[in-house]
Amino acid sequence: MEIESLIKENQDLDIGVNLLIIDSIIILDTGLPIINKQGNIKHKEEKIENQFRLVIVKNNEQPEKIFWFITNNFELTTKEVANYYRRKWDIEVFIRFIKQELNVSHILSLSKNGMEVMIHMTLIVAMLALIYKKANNLSYKTAKRRFVMESRELITINTDYTLGWGSCQSL
Repeated sequence: MEIESLIKENQDLDIGVNLLIIDSIIILDTGLPIINKQGNIKHKEEKIENQFRLVIVKNNEQPEKIFWFITNNFELTTKEVANYYRRKWDIEVFIRFIKQELNVSHILSLSKNGMEVMIHMTLIVAMLALIYKKANNLSYKTAKRRFVMESRELITINTDYTLGWGSCQSL
């Protein structure tokens, strides 16, 4: 339910690549499911006490594309709200890349520092795989597979040598 429109009179609705349609303060309903005496599920509407901001924009280049954004930040401009959500999508694409292409399925740390270290290490490995791909003129999947195999061999050889097995092998 709309409480108040935040669009000012004579406000320029052009916000870069988008055109502002609605910028309003709203209250949402919960729609909690409740089972009545007959066993049917009904949805009881209860208003949420918090207020939210609804921003609806239309893409200037593709007018059929309309984007709805809900936020609890009333300090941002409408352009900033749209840009933050666009950046959020870029982050989602990046995370999908890390999970699918680099086989990172779990983040092993819940601390900010631990997550940053894991992401940096993953990016370093991705860059090394891309360098390997380019140097050997391979497809990305083949380069990634060979890079992993050769890296494991190097790690195994160096581990065996540092454990003292290198000197035993030369005898």
